[in-house]
Order: sequence, then C-alpha cells, then structure tokens
Amino acid sequence: DYFINKEYKMEENKDENLVKGLKNIKEQSFHINSAIEKNNLRQCLKEAYTMLCELRTNELSPRNYYNLYISVVDVMLTLKNYMIEEINRGRRLIDLYDAVQQAQHVIPRLYLMITAGSIYIEKVPRSARIIIYDMLGLVKAVQNPIKGLFLRNYLLKMIKDKLPDKDNIYLKEGASFEDSIKFIIENMEEMNRLWVRLSVGSGGEKARREKERDELKILIGESMNKLSSLESLNLEIYEQKVLPKLLNIILNSKDKLCQQYLMECIIHAFPDNYNVKCMESLLDAISSLERDVDIGIIFISLIQKLGNYFGSFNQMGDNNLNENDKQILETAQNIYPALLKN
Repeated sequence: DYFINKEYKMEENKDENLVKGLKNIKEQSFHINSAIEKNNLRQCLKEAYTMLCELRTNELSPRNYYNLYISVVDVMLTLKNYMIEEINRGRRLIDLYDAVQQAQHVIPRLYLMITAGSIYIEKVPRSARIIIYDMLGLVKAVQNPIKGLFLRNYLLKMIKDKLPDKDNIYLKEGASFEDSIKFIIENMEEMNRLWVRLSVGSGGEKARREKERDELKILIGESMNKLSSLESLNLEIYEQKVLPKLLNIILNSKDKLCQQYLMECIIHAFPDNYNVKCMESLLDAISSLERDVDIGIIFISLIQKLGNYFGSFNQMGDNNLNENDKQILETAQNIYPALLKN
C-alpha cells in the first residue's frame, strides 16, 4: 500500500540526548504504572506531565524526535485506558478535562488535554463538535515546526475515530460530516505549513533538512488517508468541497517536496472514479506546480489510475453502466491518449 497505517520506528541516531530522553520516558512509565496500581490519578497525571516535558526538547533531530514521540504515545495510551476506567468508576468528566489543563507548560498540557478530550467525546458524543474545535484552536499555540507537527499528529490519532461520519453516534446534536472534513483539512493544512518550514536553511544544511522532511512526510499522509476513508465521502463532496481545498493547499505551499508528495497522495488515496471524473482539475493543478517538481512520476500514477479504471469495466458492456459511469468512462477515454503522449 502507498500508505503505512501502523506505527513504525525510524532507525535511531544514538545521540546522547535521545538516549537520555528515552531513559527518562522509561522511568516515568514505571512511575505512571505504579500510580495506576495504587489508583492515584493525581500522581499519575503528575508523572505523565514530567514525561511529556521530554517533548519540549530542542536538542533532537526530527528523526530522533519521532522516536521519542512514539515512546511517549505508547505510554499515553496506557494513561488513556486508566482515565477511562476512572470515569467508569464515577469520576466526573468535566473534572478530568479541567484537571489536565492545569499543567504549567503548554506542550504537556495540550497532550494531556487532547487525551482527556478524546475520552470526553467518547463518553458524551453530543460534545464532539465543541471539543474538536476547542482542541483545534488550542493547538495553534505551538508554532515550533517539529513540536507543532507531532502535536497535531497526536490530535488526529486521538480524534480520528470520533469524527461525525455515516451512521455513527457523533453525527448528532449539531455535528455534521462537514465538521469532519473541516477538522481534517484545517489540521492538515497547518501540519503542512509547519512541515514546509522545516526546510529553512541553505547549502548543506538545507539538503540535510530536506532529507529529514522526507522522513516525516508520512505524518502528512496520515491526514490524507483518514480523509479518504470517511464513509460519508462521495464523488460530489470530493469534487466540490475536498479536492479544491487540497489542491489549494498544495499550490499555495510553493514547495517541491510538498507538491510532489501530496499530489501523489491524492492520486493514490482516493477512488479511481473520483480522480477520473476530476481529471481536468488535477491536470490544471499539475500544470501549475513548481518547475522542479518531477511531474513525470505524477503522470505515471495518473496513467496507472486510468488503466485500473478501464480494467474495472473490461467485463461490462455499456448496457450495464449507469449514466454517471458512462460519463466518467468517456472522460477517461478522452484523456488517456493525451496522458500517454505526454
């Protein structure tokens, strides 16, 4: 698959700061589990705060920060399960949500808040819209490219299964599917902006940063993958509300790596018939990409997309196609020779 949906660890550069950070996280994980065994939520949150302060570091490369982040997330999932148990035992949700916001430093405070917020939504589905936008606004406080990028990735991880979508419990009480689209795209747009900012530098420094950025691109791809997996997404919504916003993000970035990767994400993530129907918009966007973008790779992906689409109709006669399918197939047949020529 083009996307990697499971967590993975990058090869670590064993610098002293990373080794020290991972050691501290392991120690705090022990203290958190000890507090859980004693059913001491206050102490548990205190230990979690100390652990999360490791993510305030400015001493790690993006690759090593990634590995620190993954270790923290593993512990936070344990903490989240304990919080849920506390709620099930009668602790008030509002007390928990307020308690985690008392943390002194913004990075640990926001990680704790997102964790508690995801539980709040799960337990009180009608709160989904309010909590989602509350958290989306609060994470704007972190403008450091690396810290902000990973914080927003954590927000997506905690919220992605609690977005209003077809027939789920969150699609009620004033929440709509458009809220899900807005949340994912706005969060992804800011993640992309932070990701592009990582390229600042010149000469060898810029080349090193570009390599580091390339290693982090999956964080942006996860947002695209989630957007494409929403059950309520259909061709009309994609054509009118999703694709134009995605293309706007790509073109406004003026960044080679961003444009290359996200165009390929669009082609691979969404259904063949969606992109065949929207081929004119895609071709217009390709023609507006930065000059150093390798559009040949993008064209190859489009040709494969069209080839797959034709293949799906090999066993079907015209009489078996509805009018919409016929229109899309006709569009594909008109564009295919031109793409092959290019």
